[in-house]
Amino acid sequence: VKTTMELQRQLTDVEKMYNAKIIQLEKQVKEAEERTMVAPNPMSDAVRARDAQWKKHDLAMMSKIARNSHHAVLQRFGGGGPFRVEFVLKFPEEQAHAVGNRIILETAPLGMMPHAIHMFLEMASEGLYTGTRFNVAGPDTVSLKIEEDDEADNLREKFKDYTPALSFPEYIFPHKEYTVGFFGRDPHELPGPSFFINTRDNIHKRMDRSMDSMMSMVLK
Repeated sequence: VKTTMELQRQLTDVEKMYNAKIIQLEKQVKEAEERTMVAPNPMSDAVRARDAQWKKHDLAMMSKIARNSHHAVLQRFGGGGPFRVEFVLKFPEEQAHAVGNRIILETAPLGMMPHAIHMFLEMASEGLYTGTRFNVAGPDTVSLKIEEDDEADNLREKFKDYTPALSFPEYIFPHKEYTVGFFGRDPHELPGPSFFINTRDNIHKRMDRSMDSMMSMVLK
């Protein structure tokens, strides 16, 4: 019973977050409509009102997707997390001496970012990341990039149902050391399925990466 109540609280928090944004946009729409009646240039206010309506529609859709993702995870994986996903690594012969061949990622609680966690668990559980490669992308990140893999063409086909993985970015965690996130790339490309690990604190270096979706941390 306690678990069920906790999950319901998490889901309620998600809905409250989106509903608050919708209420704010409704207020903006009303204010823009009121200004249209008296403003010397009603066209600009009408455009703002229309944009606010579209944003309201987008937020309502995001809220619905988040709720559906939340229920999908409960049905398939049970519980509200955090969930753990283990990656078993195979090193090249010249690095065979490397200590440890496993990485365990622990997700954020499901209620914090249900859409990103849902998609990550689905891809991991279906074994889609099997055969992919981690690359050291400089001194501050390790990345798993489908697009830059030697088997990129095969991987694109493998991940075709999850490209992009997310319908919208969910940004909760800052880019702290050992946090993990889907690449957001730019505002015209949605996050996933490629992801990265911050191997040091990158908060200041990646402040503009609002399209990234930080969904887990390296546990081990």
